[in-house]
Amino acid sequence: MNNKGDNTAVNLTFYFIFWSPQVTGYLNLLANGIDNFTHGLAVAGSFLVSTRVGLLTTAAILLHEIPHEVADFAILLRAGIHIFCCYFMSFYCGMTNKTAALYF
Repeated sequence: MNNKGDNTAVNLTFYFIFWSPQVTGYLNLLANGIDNFTHGLAVAGSFLVSTRVGLLTTAAILLHEIPHEVADFAILLRAGIHIFCCYFMSFYCGMTNKTAALYF
């Protein structure tokens, strides 16, 4: 019995489910939300140490986040998500750091 056709179908299904551009965009949003959440924890914790450490941590994270968010936006656009949806999704992912700071 030849299973070559069956394996090809499974491989193509795996490819389209897990490596399609839209799935990559949504996985990027998930990773971005987790990243922003940990940044919020870092900022809140550093302000508990001192105001100076908190401001330095905030400045470092801002410098890190500017190119990071531009790249995330480009990934969402490349995934085929509409430009206005990209704006809103990026904004709501960015709000997770405020949630983490309030949680802390």
